[in-house]
Amino acid sequence: VSLMLAMLAVFGVRSYLVGQRDLLNKQSGSAVAVSKNTIVVAAQPLRFGRLVEPTSLKVIDWPAGTVPEGAFRTIDEVIGDTGKQRYVMAAVEKDEPLLSSKITGPGQRATLSATLGPNMKAVSIRVNDVLGVAGFVLPGDRVDVMLTRERKGANNENTSYIDVLLQGVRVLAVDQSADDRSDQPSVVKTVTFEVSTTEAQKLALAANVGTLSLALRNIASSGVEDVRQLNAADLDSGAAAKALAEEKAKADALAKADALAAAALSKADALAAAALSKADALTADALAKADALAAEAQARADAMEKDSKARLEAQAIADAAKKAADDERFANIEKLVRQVGESVGKPIIIKEQVPAPVVMAPEPVVAPEPPKPVVSVVGVTRNGSRTEYQVRPIGGGNTY
Repeated sequence: VSLMLAMLAVFGVRSYLVGQRDLLNKQSGSAVAVSKNTIVVAAQPLRFGRLVEPTSLKVIDWPAGTVPEGAFRTIDEVIGDTGKQRYVMAAVEKDEPLLSSKITGPGQRATLSATLGPNMKAVSIRVNDVLGVAGFVLPGDRVDVMLTRERKGANNENTSYIDVLLQGVRVLAVDQSADDRSDQPSVVKTVTFEVSTTEAQKLALAANVGTLSLALRNIASSGVEDVRQLNAADLDSGAAAKALAEEKAKADALAKADALAAAALSKADALAAAALSKADALTADALAKADALAAEAQARADAMEKDSKARLEAQAIADAAKKAADDERFANIEKLVRQVGESVGKPIIIKEQVPAPVVMAPEPVVAPEPPKPVVSVVGVTRNGSRTEYQVRPIGGGNTY
């Protein structure tokens, strides 16, 4: 029994493997068959209005079960009769399949009307750099069209109103460019929309009763918003007004802070300037006083030096005069003494009076004093030194 079960298991596994191999072969065979299908794609970028030429196309392999609707299998199917040319109606990128919806029919022109949908119209409005979103509106974008106008109110005063006239309108062209792959913004004068007949009537009427402006929509925004008419009174309310009020409050706060900071800086500068001026004044006063004291001291020193010099000069003159007088006096005395000596015939002994040494001796016996000789003393002062001369009489007479 075990052997039979083992044989059955081996047979079953072998049958399963054979079946899987056959299935894989069938799938690979079908893949080879699909790879033989072809499709025409763009060999280079094609833009609106360009002539479709064989050199701008190429053929590549494409799975048969995924061929897009309107695709061409060969270049001959696209070009067809050489006398009936085709033009690009919608931009085609390189290696993108060429579809019949993106090119004109044989012999048709590349006109804007060929790009319109069924029952749709093309209407153009005049714009400027502000109303046209600064030139950032390009073919293929969707925009909201707004109308601004004035009406008389209850008090017969003109009041401005704004309405959203149309929403999500597709832009066909700006000026004369309908290339929906253009990515270079430019300031234009006209914008052409694809609209229905009723929308075309609204645009034509609105262009005559007010000012039209555009609002560029997000590329993924396709819904219709619930909007209402706004007037000048609405400018003071709402999120935008609140945001503006907050910004204004911030700006006012910053301006006030800047003003306070400027005032504080100005006050600090003024105080610093006053302190510096006071310090300069005190310094100048101190310097002036110091200069005056220095000048006074210098004057006193000069006066004292001058007085000292005068005193020295006077003392020198007095000393010189005194010396001259002493010299003259001594000379006269000496002359007088010589004359006295010559008159008596003997020289006069002139000597300096020198005090005799003191000799301690026993007290002598008192005896009668002999008569003392008469002696005359002549004093002479020279150079501050006094010299005395003793003159004795000759022969007891009056002649010395």
